[in-house]
Amino acid sequence: MKNIIFNKLIQKAAIIWSDIESEKATKIQILNTIKKRLEFFATPQEENDVKIEIVRQTCQRLKQMYPAYAKSVDDILTPFEHHLRFDNLAVLPFKQIDSLTYRIFMNQNMMGFVG
Repeated sequence: MKNIIFNKLIQKAAIIWSDIESEKATKIQILNTIKKRLEFFATPQEENDVKIEIVRQTCQRLKQMYPAYAKSVDDILTPFEHHLRFDNLAVLPFKQIDSLTYRIFMNQNMMGFVG
């Protein structure tokens, strides 16, 4: 039962974080909502695992939706995975993901004016 709830929360967050039109406040709100829901039944390790999986799935969705930005996504994900693997500790790169989605949004919208 827990895994079903975790998967739903991860999926919802990944969709919002990979949406280039989502505002920063919405992205932060979904993380706070997930944190509040997990407080009741998840261990701290499970809570961390959910956040890590949100980052992974968000990056995967961004790579699928915007293949031209795959290198930028890898520039975020590779150091994150490296620190997780070797240090068992990593800073969640939500700020970098937000910056990337903003850059994609601006490039997508500016193409309409240039082209």
